[in-house]
Amino acid sequence: MGGFGGAVAEVFIPLNAGGDVDESRVGSMLDFLLKRGVEGFYVGVFGAEAFAFTTEERLWFFEAGC
Repeated sequence: MGGFGGAVAEVFIPLNAGGDVDESRVGSMLDFLLKRGVEGFYVGVFGAEAFAFTTEERLWFFEAGC
């Protein structure tokens, strides 16, 4: 019977000191979660990201993590 049965984590968009998306930290953040057993990610619409970022910025983050 397959199916999903693992941990899911909300992934926050990392920012630099200037408040811009810190592209250099996306991969390491996802690797950190994967190494700790997270099997699924919920990206960018549950926390403050829903209000702080444009649709294009949230889509970019999602694509960067894939």
